[in-house]
Parts: sequence; structure tokens; C-alpha cells
Amino acid sequence: MSTASFEAFIDQAELSELRNIPNNTGVLIIRNDVPNDTARFPVSGDLVTIGRAIESDVWLDHDSVSRRHAIIRRDKTRFSVQDVGSINGTYLDQERLTAEARLKSSQELQIGIFRLLFVQGKRRGARSGQ
Repeated sequence: MSTASFEAFIDQAELSELRNIPNNTGVLIIRNDVPNDTARFPVSGDLVTIGRAIESDVWLDHDSVSRRHAIIRRDKTRFSVQDVGSINGTYLDQERLTAEARLKSSQELQIGIFRLLFVQGKRRGARSGQ
């Protein structure tokens, strides 16, 4: 399934609302097999951990996910993703990551059995905080 068809499974009103968040913030959306059932994880810190470890910022509870699987870094309004030595790898738009890669809005991550859509806000934030 392509990223475009993945986006079709997300409620368009929700997607539009998410794109209206500040541009230094993102959201990971996990689409489940249950229709209209999604989970959202905010990506608002400078470092977001993804893994099976319960202390992960994005906790994915399945054996296909390593305890420490991947990280997302934020530098002002730019995001990047990196696999941190997982067994099954991290995929960005269906290509296995071999190094840290730029993460842009509407790109798909695959971590174990989970497919996550990254959405970055488009609204410009206040200058004082950015």
C-alpha cells in the first residue's frame, strides 16, 4: 500500500486538523486493521524514542519491534529518523534506513508490523519560541 492510499484510510478532517498544528510539531499516526481506528503519538520533543520498551515515547508492543528500535530528532522545524540497531530494521517509504534520514510530512515509517504516517504541522509558530 502506497503512502497516498495509507492517507486515504485516515479521516480527512483529522488530517486537515493535524496539519494546522505548529510547524515545529509532528504526529505519528498508526492505522490499525479496525476501520477508523487510529492511534496518534505527538512528536514535539527534540528526541522521540520508538520501541518495545515501556519507557519509549512511542511504545509499540509487538515482538517484531526491538526494545530500542528508532529515534526521531527535531531541529527547529526539521525532523529526521534513524534506526538504532533494531533487528528488523526501520523503513521510510518502503526503503530500509541505513543512516539517519530527513523525515517529511506524509511519509510512511514501518517499524516491525506497524505502519505509521508522519504528519508535520504547517502553521508558523510564534517567533519568540522558535
